[in-house]
Amino acid sequence: MFGKDDSYEGLIYTEFNRDVHIIPGIDPRQKYVRVIAMDYGKQNPMAVLFMDVDRLGNVYIVDEIYQANLEVATSKMLIRAKNNDRRVHTYVADRSIWKVITPGMPSIGDLYNSDDDVSGWMINWKQADSSPGAVNAGIDIVKQYLRNDMFTDNRAKLFIVKDRCPKLIEEIEDYRWKEMATAVMMSKAKNQPEVPRKYKDHALDALRYGLMHIHRFGIKPKQDNLDLFNFMREYEDNEMRINNIRGYMVN
Repeated sequence: MFGKDDSYEGLIYTEFNRDVHIIPGIDPRQKYVRVIAMDYGKQNPMAVLFMDVDRLGNVYIVDEIYQANLEVATSKMLIRAKNNDRRVHTYVADRSIWKVITPGMPSIGDLYNSDDDVSGWMINWKQADSSPGAVNAGIDIVKQYLRNDMFTDNRAKLFIVKDRCPKLIEEIEDYRWKEMATAVMMSKAKNQPEVPRKYKDHALDALRYGLMHIHRFGIKPKQDNLDLFNFMREYEDNEMRINNIRGYMVN
């Protein structure tokens, strides 16, 4: 009521709706497969998202790490503690961790892939998509997972556990396109590309890496010996959740 008229101007994830996409927790009866995605940072925060995928292809962000100035060994121990010995399908991270800063010295990726530190544990990160146009393509994938239309098959497929992922929620609600050039500059620059501003986007970069990997490889739990009744119950539970309806539609 008392906000500015332009408060939503330039928002990227306009599809995001707290009533739809934020949930108190996940259903322990369902089967999930886990993907862990990281946007590495040292002075900037390192963002790690723990992403669970169900048999319907819905993605649940169940936990996050968002902290700056973490040593590699410390971050490995923190990831392991947060994961709580869950089996992980894939670890995916931005390509910057494989950049060698000092010739002859290991990269950050090499340090993660070694157990020769106090953690005694290694993480073999897969490289996130870094092809030309990957940023905007990834944004489009995230928007597809957020999109929720009650009258079509475009139902929400991305959910965030409220009390576990405050930084991700904060970033997704304020992620904006970089301001376009002024009218004078526009006359000199044709087809100016739309790019997101680089501000509080660390968790969102991790989200993009994870969702693109899940989407590209169709990651879901195996459906061997699928119980049709339970599968339909999961489907109906999902329909009811995004319509804010409680209870079951099957007996």
